[in-house]
Amino acid sequence: MELKRNIYNDLLRWKQRDSGKVLELKGARQTGKTFILDKFAQENYKIYIYINMAQLSGEQFLACMKQASAWKPGETRIEKTLHEAFRLFDSRFEDNKDTIIVIDEIQESAKVYSRIREFSREFLCHFIVAGSYLGKTLEKGYYLSAGDTENLMLNTLSFEEFVAAFGKRELYNGVDLLGSSNPLQYDELKEYYKIYCEIGGYPDVINCYMKTQDTQECKKVLTQIIGTFIEESTRVLGGIQEMILLEQIFPAIAQLSVREKKEHGDVIQNYPVLFITEKAIEP
Repeated sequence: MELKRNIYNDLLRWKQRDSGKVLELKGARQTGKTFILDKFAQENYKIYIYINMAQLSGEQFLACMKQASAWKPGETRIEKTLHEAFRLFDSRFEDNKDTIIVIDEIQESAKVYSRIREFSREFLCHFIVAGSYLGKTLEKGYYLSAGDTENLMLNTLSFEEFVAAFGKRELYNGVDLLGSSNPLQYDELKEYYKIYCEIGGYPDVINCYMKTQDTQECKKVLTQIIGTFIEESTRVLGGIQEMILLEQIFPAIAQLSVREKKEHGDVIQNYPVLFITEKAIEP
């Protein structure tokens, strides 16, 4: 079953604004960035070009950039080398509003990341760049004009998105925070909240629960996600001491989060249950 994400509406609003700015989608590993961008691009554009700078398509695009900008003294210069690079990469490329280019894991290439300003100012088509370690772009060699981007953050599923996956969004939106709804409604949402506190909001973990109804299996998936995060972070941290520190700190943070959720669990014995969720703090 497809998990509905609220950020999809933010993507639609970005497209409608047509500000000319590149959209930068941030978010941790395994939060579903690639999935939601693929869905959005497929459903809203005629031409969708996807480049992943951490995969073969990224290497191929760099080769296209190199060929498009190649020049010898005396030869006629290509005026729009980036346009030519995209044509070389994908013959379907057209520079118009019906085209979207998604560049994933852009932090892997300072050369491409530093061209975002040109994506914004020299193209009619829409650009989205995404990455899990965008903090890396603070390093020397990365350049970005802040006025050329808009930013969105994709986190793990909120509780609202979580219950929506089980067909309970109307129930969530309909209950009264002051406690005047049917107590059985609060009880039902409370049970979902307990599961949410136990397994969290990573899409793969939630899909596991929907298939197995087994929280122990979900924890195995979550352990794999955490392991992948720690392994990949070695490339960013760059040192054994930092790596050891991360391995010590990350579990401690997780344990603290669990303890805080359990303490909240004591609070939710009284109605209404939802005052501790993000619904209670919505404007």
